[in-house]
Formats: sequence, structure tokens, C-alpha cells
Amino acid sequence: MSDDNLPKWVKPLLEFGPVLAFFVAYLRMKGTSYKLGGSEYDGFILVTALFVPLLLVSTAILWKLTGKISPMQIMTAVLVTVFGGLTVWLNDDRFIKMKPTLIYLIFAGILGFGLLRGQSYLRLVMQDALPMQVEGWMVLTR
Repeated sequence: MSDDNLPKWVKPLLEFGPVLAFFVAYLRMKGTSYKLGGSEYDGFILVTALFVPLLLVSTAILWKLTGKISPMQIMTAVLVTVFGGLTVWLNDDRFIKMKPTLIYLIFAGILGFGLLRGQSYLRLVMQDALPMQVEGWMVLTR
């Protein structure tokens, strides 16, 4: 099935739903500690433990429905899994909090490398959402 055959709300729901669910659950569980299996976990850690599989399931559903996943979605899923897993395993919320910074650094490095080569790698990721000429992509990347 292609993006064109899906109702317009399905793709945004699958892409942003897990993030929205994370924030709603965090707001409900913040500042509370929970004892599980003899260890005490902050609400943020438990929300992270729920967020990782939710993101992976929604990404898999999106792939099943559309037959494709953008490189940005793949990188996000990998980093959330790694840093979310470290957060839960080590019971330390610093790891998941590093993820946005690392994603931005990686993307900035990739876009900067593309600019040095005279190309807009942003176009590869977003060309379906924003149809533009090559010059427009170069301006947007800068």
C-alpha cells in the first residue's frame, strides 16, 4: 500500500503518536517512583520502557502499510532503542536525554557533509513532503 491509499491521519498518527503518548504518560508519572522486581524506578524510566516498544511497533506498522521507512525514522528508532535501553537497563535518565542532541549532531554533520559536496541530503529525506527544485533544497539546507 502506498502513502496515497492511506487516510491522511494514519501516517502522522504513527509518526507522532508514540511521542505524544510519551509526553502524556510522563506528565502523569513524573515525580513518582515505582518499585518493580526489588528495584525502584522513577516514572520517567518506566515511561521510557514503554516508549521504546511503542515506537518500534508504530514504525513497523508504518513500514507494513507504506512499504517504506525514511532514513530519519530508522535513525530515530535505532537511537531511541539504544539510548532508551541504556536508560532502563542502568536506571539512569541521562541516556535518553542525550538522544535529541545526538540526533541533531548526526543530522547536522550529514547535512554539512552534503553541503561540502554541493548536495542537499535533506532532499533525500524530505522530497516527498516538500517538492522543490535543487536550488530550493540547497537554500533550505543552509
